[in-house]
Amino acid sequence: MAAIDMTPVELQTLRQALEQETELAQRLYEVLAQEQQALEQMASEQIHELAKLKTQLLMQMDEKMAVRQKLMPNANPQNGLESFLEQAPEMVARVLRPVVEQFREWLYRCHRQNEVNGRIIAGSRRSVERSLNLLRGQNPDMVLYNAKGAARPMGAYHRHATA
Repeated sequence: MAAIDMTPVELQTLRQALEQETELAQRLYEVLAQEQQALEQMASEQIHELAKLKTQLLMQMDEKMAVRQKLMPNANPQNGLESFLEQAPEMVARVLRPVVEQFREWLYRCHRQNEVNGRIIAGSRRSVERSLNLLRGQNPDMVLYNAKGAARPMGAYHRHATA
């Protein structure tokens, strides 16, 4: 692989691109935190608006990533920023490493917040499914007892409602 050689202007442009990506990651984290609150409050309109905003931010991040990759000479995009910094001259790595670490930290925060939101969504979904199953009389945990005290599953024959 060819050595990484950058002019001061190219280095500054790359640093600015990384800073812009970091700002987008910060904004995404803020939206994800707002989404958590909306999910907890079951505010469907706010959830919908935040989903649109998330999509816009992710598209902007993709665009910025494409710009950044063009600014990274001789870098293999599959190997990522860390590989680029390892191959870069010490001066380039020294300038970029703090920005890369900050960017990575915000991406990690986004990942963690997204996991929290995913757990909230999964819990809400399970709750809705349990409620629907109860209405349909399909709760596998429900049992009926006969005159002798023997338990048997309630089954689908004792429905409270029919869809």
